[in-house]
Amino acid sequence: MVAFARQAGYPFSMTLQQILARLMESAAAYSGFSTSRMTNRRRLNIQAERLPVLDGSHLDILSVNLLEQTPMGPVPGHGECTPDAAFGETIETVFHDVEALRGRIEAGMPHNELRMEMDKGAARSALDCALWDLEAKKTQTRVWALLGNQKPPHQIISATSLNCTTPEETAQAARAASASPLLRLVIPSGESVLSIVRAARNNAPQSRLIIDACGRWSAEQIGMNSLPLAGLGVEFIQQPLPPGEDGWLSDFYWGVPLCAGNSCTDTASLARIKGRYHAVNISLEKAGGLTEALALKAAAEAEGFAVIISARPATSRGLAPALLLAQGARAVDFSAIPKLGPADRHPPIHQNGHIFHPPESALWG
Repeated sequence: MVAFARQAGYPFSMTLQQILARLMESAAAYSGFSTSRMTNRRRLNIQAERLPVLDGSHLDILSVNLLEQTPMGPVPGHGECTPDAAFGETIETVFHDVEALRGRIEAGMPHNELRMEMDKGAARSALDCALWDLEAKKTQTRVWALLGNQKPPHQIISATSLNCTTPEETAQAARAASASPLLRLVIPSGESVLSIVRAARNNAPQSRLIIDACGRWSAEQIGMNSLPLAGLGVEFIQQPLPPGEDGWLSDFYWGVPLCAGNSCTDTASLARIKGRYHAVNISLEKAGGLTEALALKAAAEAEGFAVIISARPATSRGLAPALLLAQGARAVDFSAIPKLGPADRHPPIHQNGHIFHPPESALWG
């Protein structure tokens, strides 16, 4: 991949109305399926899991598992999420949010009603992805085909993330990652930004660069560094200021385009960043599932925003919907995905360095 070239131009951009229409069409086409409630025919299992990571850490996820009785027998659907503390989420809160909808889910609530029943966030994302998986298995049709795409998804090339604290450490890390076509430099302090980025550029001269400021820079640091950073080839600065404190960004010209992180999470928040940002970072959990994330992606591109897709730490099953979302994006960052080894879901997504391959149908979708 060329870091900010559209990844093979894959047409995974649909409006929300088109996505919901697809859901209704696939439901109506399914033999024996009715949009009326199917009491006692669907079961919901919610499980909080702590999985060991090969580096000795652990991954906390919430898995949502559906089992629906159909004319061809019981059919499962699986979805997962990783809570985001930045939005006040914990395993306990997302568990409660899914549990609160148990009655509606088990009564056969149609997929296209989920957005009306739940707020955005990790809990809705897990349920939305489980319902997509269920629909795919019931209709024996891959999710990408349910979305109206004529070709299967292709492999995705992800950014490599470097946590940059000093120029010396950055130089060493960039040298080791110099084969990556895209480096995401996490620089939460606005101090020494230029020397840190110069160290990355000098040691990874062929890599494209984006900066994640984690919402912790000051206005002065943006103004002082933006033009020099453009000269070093930085493509985007993501979330330089905290959400809610970035309204004045539209008043200035910045040498490096700015990307909205947590300032834009769904289609409802897109209008607020117009004129302030030039790109938007989209993830499943922030948007509240694949349905809303696809709608946000389409709306953002229609407004001229570049789209970056990221993923929170996840198993292969949790990552699988994000691989669909990432098709055609300007850049992709899956660097948070941990190495789970035997603790991963099976069959796992095949990963070769920064290259991620599409999931098998037995895993999800």
